[in-house]
Amino acid sequence: TVGGGEGKRPSGLAPLFEVGIYFDTDDIAFEPSRAELARAIDTTMIDYVSMLKTRIGSVLADAAFHKYTAPVINGRRDNPEPVEGLDIVALVEENEEHNAVVKAVRASFEGHFDEVLAYCELLQPHRATYLANRAVDTRVVADTLTLDEWRELLERFEGQRRAFEAIETHATVGIFAGNASRLKEIFLPSPQRCLDELHAALPDLAARRTAALLEETGHATSVLSGQPEGVTEFVAFSEFLAKTTGMQSELAERGKTIEDMYHLMAAFGVQARSDDVA
Repeated sequence: TVGGGEGKRPSGLAPLFEVGIYFDTDDIAFEPSRAELARAIDTTMIDYVSMLKTRIGSVLADAAFHKYTAPVINGRRDNPEPVEGLDIVALVEENEEHNAVVKAVRASFEGHFDEVLAYCELLQPHRATYLANRAVDTRVVADTLTLDEWRELLERFEGQRRAFEAIETHATVGIFAGNASRLKEIFLPSPQRCLDELHAALPDLAARRTAALLEETGHATSVLSGQPEGVTEFVAFSEFLAKTTGMQSELAERGKTIEDMYHLMAAFGVQARSDDVA
């Protein structure tokens, strides 16, 4: 139970109403709405007064009750003739105790619905995350991400998924039973979509980088294993050897980065491509 204040129900009592908490037009909404619930409560109280009029009023108008309802003047009922039945509705509506109860019921409803709003504040960070993820398309930036950025994204969306999975679908908030099942169903696919994109893009990137590195080193090995013939070929061979020698640190760094990518994939359960040459 969240919140407090006047009209708080004793603990252990079952909630009186269920209110659905969901996501609509970029904001958290309720079904039924606050206004619909308020109208339902007002209708219930009106129906109660109408019941008094149609049932109790008709009973009191019966002749058998005249001796109890006829006016008494100076201690005597001087009018033995049948009299019109009492106006029960007027008696109820003018009764201070009844009016106080009606006012208290409405105030209690407002107070408890305010508790529902306070409870929903706990869901606002999830709402903000969901909206932010709408603009995320990791496929666009996959080739430019560093290894640390890949790790940060994987950790971020894994954390979001765990947080969304932990959303309680049912919570008792005052007289209301909050049902956030629809909200959870809308929010949960958001980080999963981002993770699916990462899990698809990372193996593809690792495979492409591996293939490119193998192609370059394979070409270099093929050239350097040959025997130059003549001055022209020897000059070309020497230039290629110098170039390749200067690229050794770069190639080693690229190889280490690819190796780290596969370690990262293993750490986050990302499956390598079935046709991966690594």
